[in-house]
Amino acid sequence: MWSERNHGMDTGPDYNDHWIMGIPPDEQTVLDNVSFPEARYRSNQSFPAFFNHRIDPQNNDPGTGIIGINNGDGDNWGAWGGWHRWDVSSIVDEAFLWSATAWLEENALFPNDICPHDSLTADLAIRRPQVFTPPTGVQLYWIARDIFTNEILQSGTTTVQEDDLVIIPQVVIYRADLRLMQIEVSPFPVATQEAAALLSNLTLSPNPSSGAPVLTLSPTERAGHLADIGDFGPGRCHSATHSGGRKPDGVERFRTIAGRVLFVEIETGGRREVVKWLKI
Repeated sequence: MWSERNHGMDTGPDYNDHWIMGIPPDEQTVLDNVSFPEARYRSNQSFPAFFNHRIDPQNNDPGTGIIGINNGDGDNWGAWGGWHRWDVSSIVDEAFLWSATAWLEENALFPNDICPHDSLTADLAIRRPQVFTPPTGVQLYWIARDIFTNEILQSGTTTVQEDDLVIIPQVVIYRADLRLMQIEVSPFPVATQEAAALLSNLTLSPNPSSGAPVLTLSPTERAGHLADIGDFGPGRCHSATHSGGRKPDGVERFRTIAGRVLFVEIETGGRREVVKWLKI
């Protein structure tokens, strides 16, 4: 986001700044209101940062768009990614899962805020994560699904970059009247709705525990199962695997390495589910 002012909000009135001064509604955007970025870019909360908009030719910024305006130095105010929105309350920031619901603006007070396109493509970076901090070099899985139909429209893998930065490439986000997209990132394949239905009565107890817990599952179909127990903590990401046929009582006992937050991934019938285990 940019505008005419010099550094410091107090200089706005001296430059007739769009972020400070009242202007006609046909020129304004909600980004002009300081309360908008203050509510979304907090130091104590993670958020999705959309960037590399130049890859999508439709992804121009909502601003005046007039080259040579005023001082002849291009568009004096506007924003890249100014049509992107996300639900702050939807953000999940846990040790092995990051998730957020995102869309393009379609119903706004100011016309400039309404995205004229059905969808736009951009890269997504997870910024200011509080808990989801996989170390550099770890492979992650991501999906982008329709939040209402649960249909997975995109999926892939990414590797944590230097400085532990997580970037999801080329995510397609739709206008809110068409689709609300939920983006999920995890060190293991993110479970689908079908997997949740396949594995019923899945419990891990005691949890938290200092010893080996008991995993109880009742698959809805007869199938072998594979359990993967992974340690996902600062500076480490490894796993130990156990496999076997389905036992009559549906009970499996696991013993694994000591750690802090671990996760147990269950695969049966080609479907997967992940349960978090806090080992103390």
